[in-house]
Amino acid sequence: MSLKLKAPHSPAKRPKPEADERETLVQKTSHAVIQFMRDHRLRVGDFLPSEAEVATSLNVSRTVVRESFGALAAMRIIDVGSGRRAKVGRVDHSAWSLAVDHAVHTNQISLHQVWDVRRTVEVRAVELAANRRTDDEARAMVAHAGAMRKSMANRPEMVRHDIALHALIAQASRNALLHTIISSFGTVVMQTGTAVEQPNPDHLELMTTLHQRLASAIADRDAAAAIGAMTDHFYTSLRGLADAGFT
Repeated sequence: MSLKLKAPHSPAKRPKPEADERETLVQKTSHAVIQFMRDHRLRVGDFLPSEAEVATSLNVSRTVVRESFGALAAMRIIDVGSGRRAKVGRVDHSAWSLAVDHAVHTNQISLHQVWDVRRTVEVRAVELAANRRTDDEARAMVAHAGAMRKSMANRPEMVRHDIALHALIAQASRNALLHTIISSFGTVVMQTGTAVEQPNPDHLELMTTLHQRLASAIADRDAAAAIGAMTDHFYTSLRGLADAGFT
């Protein structure tokens, strides 16, 4: 196993606290494991060396390796489980979703900024979906749009179908990165969509109509109409956020 790790930097004039030294070792170990995966061209599901092998090869403690594996697993770079060796992980939206939700709730980014990014990527996604969707996906989109209308009196249920529809559009784009980015907004969308106790009935009616237009355009493979519906959807959403007091 050709894992390599540079010795931690130890300035002669100002020694680092032990906690900082440990963090450096964990970071270096993580970088070495990532480099190992690249050098050996590992793919999703391939096994990594054991914690003991990594610790011996890098001359670090098992505790450092365990912390490194934990950090990599949190980012979905590797997949760890009790009683088995770590494997190369499959990237999903969960880590991104947590970061976006945290950034919004700590006022590092605004909801308007989130919706602006959503509009940018989802307009492209809907264009691709109109050309690449399967018949099953088209039927499911129409069903989710219809379910949104039926559940207008049940706001959480309506928002769940809204999120599912957008995730399905992203899936139908056949662009894995678009799918990951769009799916990562789900938590923020759910919390925002259910935060207003008495939403404007006219706004809800308009939003359900727009989603039905959107689903129908994709089902018809009409990319131009789908782009128009998605653009109108986000214009209406941004206006609704402002009316509801979100900034």
